[in-house]
Amino acid sequence: MLSPRALLAIAVLTWCGASQAGAAETAGAAPPNFALTAGTLPNGLRYVVLPHRPPTGGIALRLLVRAGSLDERDGERGYAHFVEHMAFNGTKHFPPGRLVAFFQRLGAGFGADVNAETSFRGTTYRIDLPPAHVAQLAEALQVFRDFADGVEFAPKEVQREKSVIQSELVARNNGGWRDEVARIGHVFGGTLAPQRMPAGSPELVASADAAGLKAYYERCYRPERMTLVVVGDVGPEPVAALMRETFGTLVRAGAANVPIEPELPRQSGMQAHVIPSGVATAAVVTVSALAQPGADTLERREASMAREAVLRMLQRRLADRQRLERDRVGVATAGEDTEISGAFECWRLEAHAKAEFWTTAVTLLETELRRACVRGFSAEELREATGAMVASRREMMSLLSSFPTGGFANLLVARELARMDWRHPSQGMRETDVFVARFTLDEANATLRAMFAEPRLRLALRTRLAPPGGSEELMAAWRTSAAKPLAEEQAAGAAALTFGYDDFGAPGAVTSRRRDEELGVEQVTLGNGVRLNLRASRSEPGHFRLVARLGRGFLDVPAERPGLPVVASVLLAQADLGRNTRQEISRLFALHSLSASHRCEGVLNEVTLRLSGPTAELPFALRYVTAFLSDVKLEEARLPDAFAYYSSAHGHLFKSAADWASVQLIFRLMNGDRRLQRPPAADVMKYSFADVAGWAREHVLEGPVEVGIAGDFAEAEAVAAVAGTLGTLPTRRPAAAPTAAERLRFPRRQYQEVRREALTQQAGAVSLGWPVKAAEDPRTVQALRIGTQVLVDRLRQKLREDRGETYAPSGGVARFTLQRDMIFARVDVTASPEKTKDMAQRVFRIADDLAWGGVTEDEFERAREPLRAADEQRWQSNAWWVEAVLMYAQSVPAELDDLRVLRTASAKVTREEVNRVIAKVFHPDNAHYCGVVPLAPAAPPTTAAAK
Repeated sequence: MLSPRALLAIAVLTWCGASQAGAAETAGAAPPNFALTAGTLPNGLRYVVLPHRPPTGGIALRLLVRAGSLDERDGERGYAHFVEHMAFNGTKHFPPGRLVAFFQRLGAGFGADVNAETSFRGTTYRIDLPPAHVAQLAEALQVFRDFADGVEFAPKEVQREKSVIQSELVARNNGGWRDEVARIGHVFGGTLAPQRMPAGSPELVASADAAGLKAYYERCYRPERMTLVVVGDVGPEPVAALMRETFGTLVRAGAANVPIEPELPRQSGMQAHVIPSGVATAAVVTVSALAQPGADTLERREASMAREAVLRMLQRRLADRQRLERDRVGVATAGEDTEISGAFECWRLEAHAKAEFWTTAVTLLETELRRACVRGFSAEELREATGAMVASRREMMSLLSSFPTGGFANLLVARELARMDWRHPSQGMRETDVFVARFTLDEANATLRAMFAEPRLRLALRTRLAPPGGSEELMAAWRTSAAKPLAEEQAAGAAALTFGYDDFGAPGAVTSRRRDEELGVEQVTLGNGVRLNLRASRSEPGHFRLVARLGRGFLDVPAERPGLPVVASVLLAQADLGRNTRQEISRLFALHSLSASHRCEGVLNEVTLRLSGPTAELPFALRYVTAFLSDVKLEEARLPDAFAYYSSAHGHLFKSAADWASVQLIFRLMNGDRRLQRPPAADVMKYSFADVAGWAREHVLEGPVEVGIAGDFAEAEAVAAVAGTLGTLPTRRPAAAPTAAERLRFPRRQYQEVRREALTQQAGAVSLGWPVKAAEDPRTVQALRIGTQVLVDRLRQKLREDRGETYAPSGGVARFTLQRDMIFARVDVTASPEKTKDMAQRVFRIADDLAWGGVTEDEFERAREPLRAADEQRWQSNAWWVEAVLMYAQSVPAELDDLRVLRTASAKVTREEVNRVIAKVFHPDNAHYCGVVPLAPAAPPTTAAAK
């Protein structure tokens, strides 16, 4: 299904495109936040400056080089990605090892704020400067200039980085990645793409040398292939002048060249492929079609909107049909793929079925596609689809002023790659309104038939249990379905779509209300025990975010039934309401521009319901939450679907050594508490419907409710809306404090183990943890965060950059909000299987050296500054407020006290405090680890098309 966020992204790409002339004509009249300045230097380099000042501040810079894996020659597969790595390993102004430290002093952490990625059609370098360091814009541009023509390719650095890339390829080579390679081979078969995966060929990476890499770099990193993007609180002319000064002298020898544009494959008839999978827990049937986009014209944009409307209507049809086949088919969706943006347009229909019922999925897709093509859509379906399109665009309009600078910069890069120009959003909104007003049912039906004309279709089956007849049997299943006459069906849209819950009775009483003026948090308790925490904020004008935390998380999990909350939350998420089906609810969310999700959070099993959208829709969101808690229908027939979801999620969670090690470490650090365990699917499937539904009713539907809401609203109106909805519910069970028996405990003995598991990848991994005992002081936690970041920096230097033995060490500090004394530092590294145990010991030695010698002043400043910048920026984030603070504010009142300290703790914590904390924590006797290696080597990655 197209998620609300995905639909918003498609919407922006649709209504932010126009000819450059059109953009120039309106730039002067546009509001300052959206008045884009673009130009081209004499050397061909294009630049884009967008003044924008969101609440989070900062400046985002992007250097797009239209040099991706499609530009590689046969002997260069992997060179585009290799060159991207080398940009961080020695340039004209930044010797090897200096660049990361340089950015840390600017408050930009490597990975989070400074990074790069290589795709089929380009390489994008990213720098996000925090608000306190925007004055360093000129220095950041100098880094980009070095990336453009100053990478040095020292043979020693090439050899060292080769080991890092090989570690990355090994870590990435899991079953999911191999499935994706095979899928691209099918969808884009006949094009250059399957032979030019961005990761490249391991063999050619191993044989790469400095001369070959430099040849690719000089051929493809040319100014006419580059676009420089700057978004932030900047003046366009001064920034443009700085760009001209920094990049005006960039010249490459030889004639200009343009990126390779792949051609649409020739296809004379429908194709079918079976894709064997080592990880799929269901049979996934996909019908896809390719097209090649033209120039960015009004005609192209309207064609894109027409296809979006068609996909929305197909999504509705498939969801309705899946409901009838839910015993065999779990998911049926319609959507669009964007792997090779600007080169191809690809739309698809997809159904996930139980492995033995793959033919049911084929029949479902064939029948509903044929039904739509033969009989067409209804006027009501078209009204709903176009109404949802308009609603999603208006929602995006309301969010643009608060859109982070990095998000805007990424959007501009995506548009550049898609060969679509920028124009003011209001123009796109007008285009949408005009299109919707005149788009006819005949045009919609013609668009559908053109999109899915049979000669261009590609049918795929991804499964562990391939049919004996392979692709021929798959095609035969499609033909068998196509030979059957279409059954009569009830006309779509016989009744108007409405929500069945308008009035819940007399509002509940407000029994207590207090305000924290310093934090701007309002705490309200209703007579039925519902707790409400509000924070009004203009960070996202006209927008709200809501999280309802249901129950007590891990405290409610029976030790003899681990995994039960996950199954119960899926059963609840799939359930109908008494007066509306789940499919109707999804359609209503689209019409009301609401994003919604039901979750069971992490190892702590916190069941939450999250909604966000326009402030005007907050009353509807509250009505939905109330209806969900009071009138949800738990059906035994849906339990197999919940088990299937658990099985799939468990398979994905444990498909790699890194995931295994991470989950196992936390489980062991919690003293093997079974409430936090994720048991195999076979064990969970033993739970009865009475077990699952009974737990859901007692602990979720009737249990404690704490709601956090942050956004642009009047607090009095929000409180009244909650009282009239959630306040009418029956009295909730009290949120009792944990008993001594319910509390988590760290183990008394060290846990250190390397275990072998059946994995779908070649790499091993190790997760390491250091418990912090009896430390709830927020400054102590902040000191440990800084110390842990220094440890990660040392690991990156010693294990990645010096030895090339791991790809990307990571780490941080975890604290369980519902039990604040459970705090631990952790790091995660990958390794070759034979070196996994040695890797753990090396990390311990490096941590021990840090504990004994302490952090240096330089390390302290470099680690502290990115954390300080991140802390300051998240204060402006409504998402952070609801997820980290408001949904706990009354259950854990100390969280608000900590906030007063944490906001400035990074700036106030001293190096001496950091050294005192890490001397206690990073001691060898306090170290735990879990290493995981595969039982047997996985198959090597392939770039061949699926057969």
